[in-house]
Amino acid sequence: MSRGAVVVQKLAFVLLALIIGLAACVPQGERLVVSREATAVPPTPSFTPSPKPATPVPTAVSPTGTATATVTATPTHTATPIPTATATPWLLYDRVTPQAVNADSVSVEIYPDENFTQLMIRIAQDGVPDLESNFEQFVFSGSITDPTYSAKITAVQDQDQDGFAEIILEVTGRGMRCCEYVVVLYRTQDMQQYRATNYIEREIEAIPDVIDLDGDGKLEFVTLNTSYTSFMWGLGVNPLSPLQIFQYDNQSIVDVTNQYPELVQEDANFWLSTVRRETIEVSDLYFQLTYHESEYWVGIIRGVERWALYAYLADMITLDKGEEGCLIVQDYYQEENLCPGLLEQAEMALEDARAWDEQR
Repeated sequence: MSRGAVVVQKLAFVLLALIIGLAACVPQGERLVVSREATAVPPTPSFTPSPKPATPVPTAVSPTGTATATVTATPTHTATPIPTATATPWLLYDRVTPQAVNADSVSVEIYPDENFTQLMIRIAQDGVPDLESNFEQFVFSGSITDPTYSAKITAVQDQDQDGFAEIILEVTGRGMRCCEYVVVLYRTQDMQQYRATNYIEREIEAIPDVIDLDGDGKLEFVTLNTSYTSFMWGLGVNPLSPLQIFQYDNQSIVDVTNQYPELVQEDANFWLSTVRRETIEVSDLYFQLTYHESEYWVGIIRGVERWALYAYLADMITLDKGEEGCLIVQDYYQEENLCPGLLEQAEMALEDARAWDEQR
């Protein structure tokens, strides 16, 4: 037997001896019990509830009639009905400042209704009422369901020299980051009243700037092409997006970015220099349109270089320099055969973005 087993055996004998010794202390014929004196509990007063009427409750319904079994049901407490408060409509437009503009024989008014529950628009041509309608329904055809936070009549002027003034509106939605809209209201000789074009929709990072870029009397709408970034990356809210310019033409808002090659080239140079950690001077106009400051972006570009390079590539495609731009991106990543697929992807994203913006 091993030494450990011997020790265990000895401990067992000791334990058995202790048990036998304790048993010997108890006299024969007696039990070791613990007694506890009962404490008298005063009787609880009782009461007899008043009898409840027996209410017949059908237990089952059969084709021949209702079962006759009856149970005693205790009537439930009937609460006193609470008077229904008269609901006060949410004052959606109580902070909207009414606007009125008269120009080119057209008067436009935007105002909340008397209950502040609807935003209205009223247009008159040569003093003759043209329309009075719910603002969101008329301007967005019901496609924008969020209520308008503010609406600005930016301009009332003839954009296409057809003898009828167009009405340019800038609209702000109620979302935390979304959205800002630009829409044009137009009329022609054959139309009985004004209609709305497609609209530009952008997030807070890309609020469109309405400006006459070349002094020809026609207004351009300058923004960032976040639609391209969304199709390219799935990121719609992204300030690292290429420059984009729109204009009203033939009853629609269309993309005319390629008509401003100098601004597009400056945007391409900005993004490429940022990725290379090189600060450059930008023109006052470019800064006014984008608020891009070279030193700031160079400081924060680490980790998001790909987005900046894709913005650069979009600009180069717009300038018909797509292959040149793609080779520079390929060289940056030192990855052979990157260009064919990447260039095709970027070109498709630009086309999809253009179609998306022009059909809204």
